[in-house]
Amino acid sequence: MTYAPFIGIKRGDQPWHATFNRVPLFSELAKRGFEGWAIYLDADAYFFDLAFDIRSYLRKTKVGAHWRPGGEGAWQANAGILLLNFKHPATLEIVDAWQKAFDETMPDSRLLGLSDWADDVPNDQSMLHQIMYYRSDHAEIQKLEPLSFLGASTSSFIRQVSAIHGDFDERINTARNDVAGALARVDAIGAENN
Repeated sequence: MTYAPFIGIKRGDQPWHATFNRVPLFSELAKRGFEGWAIYLDADAYFFDLAFDIRSYLRKTKVGAHWRPGGEGAWQANAGILLLNFKHPATLEIVDAWQKAFDETMPDSRLLGLSDWADDVPNDQSMLHQIMYYRSDHAEIQKLEPLSFLGASTSSFIRQVSAIHGDFDERINTARNDVAGALARVDAIGAENN
């Protein structure tokens, strides 16, 4: 397993433009011919259960993506935590369509002219929703994970503390305490095994 952090902005010049980073990051993986699983986490998400055997879990699946619901429709993924199988042909099609939608909807001429987020600015999660909506196979190529597993502040595997969980300092403290607890559990397991 390889950890590949990216800190910065792939396209744009404002801090909030980093919200679009996942699109070019996935596109770059596809262009390099990557054929494994990529797990993307927003900055407010983190692994909570460090002992969970994610390799075995993903080895058993035949779908192209795991994510949690991001709306009422089955095609509405929450893009804050994404597990994408780059060996699945549908994943490559989705990533390609997502990059094209981003390039067409938010060309540099438009993106660089936006200093603040506005309600009429398209977001990459909505672009993903549109792509999935028009795929007749969306139910077969994705696995919607329950919030008990990933995407909530109480999830068992990957947690996310979004803006609905208090102000910035409260969210940082929640994440800091959770991560410290997760690391302490790993240390305790390691000590028991020695």
